[in-house]
Amino acid sequence: MKLTQREKELIFQRRRFIKTKNTSKTILKFRKASKPSMGEAKIAKFFDDQNIQYKREWFFRDLYNKATGHLLYFDFFLPGFHICIEYDGPQHYDSNKTENQKINDFLKNAYCKKNNIHFFRIKYTDIDNCEKLICEFFDKVDPIIMT
Repeated sequence: MKLTQREKELIFQRRRFIKTKNTSKTILKFRKASKPSMGEAKIAKFFDDQNIQYKREWFFRDLYNKATGHLLYFDFFLPGFHICIEYDGPQHYDSNKTENQKINDFLKNAYCKKNNIHFFRIKYTDIDNCEKLICEFFDKVDPIIMT
C-alpha cells in the first residue's frame, strides 16, 4: 500500500485519518500526539540525560487493533537498538481494564516477539526505580547502550 503525500502529512501530524478503497475498505485511525504522563516524562528525561536517541509515540503500520481500526502506539522506540518501551499506568492493572486494552497489550507483546523487537514494560508502581530497571534491561539486551 503506497501512501499519498497528503496521507503522509496526516500521519506526520497524527491527525485522525480514514482511508477507504472502492474494492475493500481499509480503516486506519491515527491520533494526535498526547501529552506525556509523569512516568513517560521521567523516562524521556532519563533518555535525554543519557543521550539515548528515541522516538515518542511510535507505531508500525501493520500493528493495529482490527476491531477498532486504531493503530497501536508504543510510548518509546529506540531505533538504533530495535527496542520498544511502554510505561503502563494504573489502567493496565485495573480489574475493570477494558477488553480493548487487554487486546492491545497482547497485540503489542506478540508483535514485538514476532518481529524480534526487544520490548520492555515499566509498571507505574516502579516509576521511582525506572532508571535502574531500564539499565538492567539494556544490560541484558545490549550492554553497549549505556557505555
